Amino acid sequence: INTTILDSLIYSGSSQPTGFGAFRNNFSFKNILLSINISYKYGYYFRRGSINYGSLFTDWTGHSDYFLRWQNPGDEKFTNVPSMVYPANGSRDQFYLNSVVLVEKADHIRLEDVRLEYFMDKSMLKKLPVNQVTFYLYGVVNTLLWNANGSDIDPYYNGNETPGKSLAIGVNVIF
Repeated sequence: INTTILDSLIYSGSSQPTGFGAFRNNFSFKNILLSINISYKYGYYFRRGSINYGSLFTDWTGHSDYFLRWQNPGDEKFTNVPSMVYPANGSRDQFYLNSVVLVEKADHIRLEDVRLEYFMDKSMLKKLPVNQVTFYLYGVVNTLLWNANGSDIDPYYNGNETPGKSLAIGVNVIF
């Protein structure tokens, strides 16, 4: 029977943000409006991915930490990535993948979306039967501006998928 001593467990913190919010700023000049949405999340942690030798040997699924692995005696002084052994030991992989060395702060600031508008009102549209026409360009940017882990890992996606980006062009007509 495997038993875990509770005193040996390490609580790093919440895996969900304990604080979050957003700022939307609107900048206008004459008939042009620029709207920018910046969000933030803080007070939480995530476990980053790393090498899984079982996946490497069976699915040829690798990770860049492979190049940071322990290869020679003394390497333990500068790396936490375990050495490669063949055949792979699934328990060894899981022990490492669930270890505290892979826990990182997830606090971050993100540029969510941008909207650019140009509008014309009735004074500019005298010959048309409309009150206002707005042309807009809206982009979901989803770009990480800052993160607390100091690496290029986006804590929201953790390397599992690419942040979605989209672009919409439209016209809004008010009669």
